[in-house]
Amino acid sequence: MKLRSVKDLYLVKRMVLGCPDKEYSKKIVQLINGVLFGEGGSKAVLYPYNSSKETILELFGQCMSPKDIATKLGLEEDGEEVVLCVVEDQSTEESRC
Repeated sequence: MKLRSVKDLYLVKRMVLGCPDKEYSKKIVQLINGVLFGEGGSKAVLYPYNSSKETILELFGQCMSPKDIATKLGLEEDGEEVVLCVVEDQSTEESRC
């Protein structure tokens, strides 16, 4: 996935999160994250926090909950889902080896 597309979808996520209807906002962000994860992996979902992948995996390895990891790293409202995407991406990479 091209970086330009990732940036555009990130901006859409930011705009959607500002909407007053949180139920639809959350669903839209989940769909966007699903597309980003499917096309670009966890690095695309984590944009602009994509350098946090190693930190997320390390904290998860220390049995820290996804919610606590997201809070610790300062990830936005959908941070828990981002953490889970990184962990799932890592587990699929390990199973391929």
